[in-house]
Amino acid sequence: MLALHPSHQPGFMEEYAIVRFDTSMLGRKILNLGHDKKDKRDVLDSLRDWASGKTDDAKNKIDEAKDKIGDKKDEALKKINETKEKIAAKIIEELGIMDWYSFHVMMSCEGNYTPKAPDPQAKAVATNCSSSGPDDRFNLNKLLEPLDKKLKALPFDVKIDKVHVPDSIQEKIDKLNRALLSLTIIYAIGAGLSGLAFLCSILAFWKPDLRCMALINLVVSSPGFLALFIASMVATVAASTGVKAINEVGGIIGLSATHSTQFRALTWVSTGFMGVVTLFWLVSFLKRRRVAKRRIFVEK
Repeated sequence: MLALHPSHQPGFMEEYAIVRFDTSMLGRKILNLGHDKKDKRDVLDSLRDWASGKTDDAKNKIDEAKDKIGDKKDEALKKINETKEKIAAKIIEELGIMDWYSFHVMMSCEGNYTPKAPDPQAKAVATNCSSSGPDDRFNLNKLLEPLDKKLKALPFDVKIDKVHVPDSIQEKIDKLNRALLSLTIIYAIGAGLSGLAFLCSILAFWKPDLRCMALINLVVSSPGFLALFIASMVATVAASTGVKAINEVGGIIGLSATHSTQFRALTWVSTGFMGVVTLFWLVSFLKRRRVAKRRIFVEK
């Protein structure tokens, strides 16, 4: 239950999130300066071809000039792109876009990295968590709309609608969101039945002479085990395939996703525990049934 709804305290059991979207580089990769196909180095290439039949000294001088121009241009492009990244980072900060967004079964959290990404020592620090429902899911288009307006005002040709990527990314995200929504329902059923099975087990050990208790516990625990098994399968498959699909198309705008191995381990351990409980009550029911049949046979 803690992993399904890890309180409203930001950061508590954050490592048990099913999926986390990394938006720390969002928008920066869009601001890449294009290279003109025709530049001074193209002219020097033509001169070098012309000098191929001339002296080695002429070719060497042309090569030196080409390298100098290339170095200067690369250095200028690097500085321009660094400036663009700073502008994008400032815009994203002003828009209130967080570095990451994570989703638990019944909650969603958001926060920033400290120190800032891409520092390898950066740690995810949650700033806000809230209950997540059908209308409270990760929507990339809502994040990109204000970002698009800001970027269009810049003196660069960086229109987001020109990239033709957000729609395909949001489609993958929507599929993952639907899977997470179904998980909420299935896990709620599984958790409820697991809690009821726990109470019935206490009653069964308190009143061991009641023949019907084994059957009642079996009836309660078996659908609980089935619900947790289905939820664990959906969580494992949906998280893995969803994250892979998002990463395949999200890199172009700086969006990436990861899934939690801790949550996967926890959900399968819980499923295994309910499986053991179900098996215990099945064996107990069959034993009591066998004893009851023997008693009837002896009485006859």
